Amino acid sequence: MSEQTGQQPWPMKPDGFPAPAPIPDSPPMPPPQPITFDDLQATATAALDRIQTAAESVGAISVRESSEDGNVTVDVNGKGELVGLWLDDAAMTQSGSELGALIVATASAAVAKAFATVGDVIAGLNDQNAGADSAGSD
Repeated sequence: MSEQTGQQPWPMKPDGFPAPAPIPDSPPMPPPQPITFDDLQATATAALDRIQTAAESVGAISVRESSEDGNVTVDVNGKGELVGLWLDDAAMTQSGSELGALIVATASAAVAKAFATVGDVIAGLNDQNAGADSAGSD
């Protein structure tokens, strides 16, 4: 029984058993061409290759971003990890909180660009997979 409504979540017959499931109008049709294990293996291998290529592309992403004043430059990777930080001598004249805020803002802008690039890679992978799916269903 549903604790919220006090009713069964499915229709019950008077004998206490659930109503039978509806029967489809027609049985599911097999594919026009039989699918072999080799077909499945080839499809899986191609999908794995596409995923591996996408993962390598994400691993190669590197974004360099500088603050508007040029006092802070950061490098981030496709995971959004800070992998490089350069401070101009002029940055040392700022207070710690100002410099910290500038570093965080610059790194955040770089991460946003890196993640946008990751999104493009994933969108490309999805497009490739959709193309492979439609090619396989012809």
